[in-house]
Amino acid sequence: MIAEPRFLALCVLACALAGLVVGAGTMAPDLSNGHYPDGVEVAADFPAYHGESVEVSGTVVGTDPVAIEVDDGTDRPPVLTVRTVDGSVAVGQELRVFGTARPGGVVVANETVLVSPWETYYAWAVSFVAGVWVLARFLRGWRFERSTLQFVPREGTDA
Repeated sequence: MIAEPRFLALCVLACALAGLVVGAGTMAPDLSNGHYPDGVEVAADFPAYHGESVEVSGTVVGTDPVAIEVDDGTDRPPVLTVRTVDGSVAVGQELRVFGTARPGGVVVANETVLVSPWETYYAWAVSFVAGVWVLARFLRGWRFERSTLQFVPREGTDA
């Protein structure tokens, strides 16, 4: 008897979560809320963004001046010149730039970040290991009771 209201509550909460996720995905970004046009948007119509804050990233193809090739999904990706880069960069590195678009394919950088390819894989690996660790701790302290459709603490644990 107790399992029915809990199961119903679980279904209601799962449906509410699914509806909120879909609803959040359909919302348009608010430019005043920290969303900057990215490389694909900027590359499609660069003159429309002159004087505006932009976020572009790409592979460094030149160092004097610094030039990045923005991957926009076309056969001929655009090359943008980046001014006021902090530190030194080398050809082939990934560079993320937050700055202001200027005429002539120039972005005046306010902030630049070098992104190494291994960083993404490291983040995925650490997240996977952490998830497995949390799952193992949960399964060691709790068991699923099929008759009542709930998780209950295992005997002899402090869960």
